[in-house]
Amino acid sequence: MSKSEDDNEIITMTKAQFLNFKSEIRQMYMEEVGNTVKQAKKSREKDKIIQEERNTFTRMLGNNSYQNSQENLNINKIFSDFMVEKEKTIAPKYYNFHMLVLDIFLKICGDKSVSEYKRKDMVNFRGAIISLPIRPDRYLKNYETDNPVEVLKKLKGNESLISKETYNGKYHAVMSSFFNYCVEQEYLKVNPFKNGKFSFSNQEQIQKLEDERQPYSTDELNAIFQSEKFVNRHRDKTFFCPLIALFSGMRLGEIAQLRPKDIIEHNGMLNFNLFHSKTKIKTISGYRIVPIHHELIKLGLLDYIEEQKKRHKTDDKFIFDIRYNEKMKEFDGRFWGRFLKPFKDNGTVRGQVVFHSFRSNFRDGLESLGAKDSTIDQIIGHSSSKQKLTRRYSDKKLKQIQSDLVQKVSFSGLDLSHLYK
Repeated sequence: MSKSEDDNEIITMTKAQFLNFKSEIRQMYMEEVGNTVKQAKKSREKDKIIQEERNTFTRMLGNNSYQNSQENLNINKIFSDFMVEKEKTIAPKYYNFHMLVLDIFLKICGDKSVSEYKRKDMVNFRGAIISLPIRPDRYLKNYETDNPVEVLKKLKGNESLISKETYNGKYHAVMSSFFNYCVEQEYLKVNPFKNGKFSFSNQEQIQKLEDERQPYSTDELNAIFQSEKFVNRHRDKTFFCPLIALFSGMRLGEIAQLRPKDIIEHNGMLNFNLFHSKTKIKTISGYRIVPIHHELIKLGLLDYIEEQKKRHKTDDKFIFDIRYNEKMKEFDGRFWGRFLKPFKDNGTVRGQVVFHSFRSNFRDGLESLGAKDSTIDQIIGHSSSKQKLTRRYSDKKLKQIQSDLVQKVSFSGLDLSHLYK
């Protein structure tokens, strides 16, 4: 169809006329596609030809003024289309986070046609995010509003703010990916978020490495595990989960899904089995077998598991009662945060350490034994390159030497003998 005076007529069409015209055009193109397919039946290019014809049809309709009206460039509508594609590849937790980021973006930059967003909107969004407190999901509770603009006016001055690293890896990643989608769909020509990440000086990068997932110090471990608060507490998730993490490197979500039936024997020792369909692990590398360290057995873990099995009258129930947060799509680890709060308040434990820090301790323990990075990654279920994953998980189970390595992990200066059963 050539450009002519007909183009001007299309521009002034009513919606009803446009839909009728669109139907006629579709029929014409489908007939043409049908003829093309008949000619290509014996060709391996059949699917390619069909797709090219469909793309041509879509582009032609996409070039008229009605299709690109402000109504059809509404950011909420296009973001919904974007998420239809995105939800196929991301976890539910991150789906919800995408929607949260969009909501914050709209409240900071305004609800406009996607074609109206400019570089200055990205700059405003970026500046606002790193001025906001962490955990936007708690704004309403803490500030009586979930509007980030209003939250900025109510800051108390002692909040932990969203870092540049978090902005780059999460907030910027979401919006840049979305606007890339808009460019691909020809809704706009330039992604306003392109090359908009924060850059870091050498000093900032060094500080980032020092702060990133710091392990507990020996003094902090002793302060926690020798405290009256820990020693005298009922043996439950708060007692066993940190100890399991310390001697296995397991994530909280992995520990939360353990069942009595997941205790299996391999390489002459007992292991946690994370290889089953009911387990939802963060990455494919997380599906693994994890040796149960001899310290955990001395601490009475197996006895506790047997008690839970009898209590539930089945070996198919979760060992630990850890609530699953439907909104965040993850197991709720706040029980450990609540336990640690007094230690952080009095300065016994640093504010940076969290439950995940035990995982760093275990990694350090393996490194001190001279373990290779590839071996450590396999034991703790850390993501690696696709090539390494293919090689490493062809056998899915630890070799004897790797299982023995786990049993040798120890932490100089840490004494847990007072907790033995």
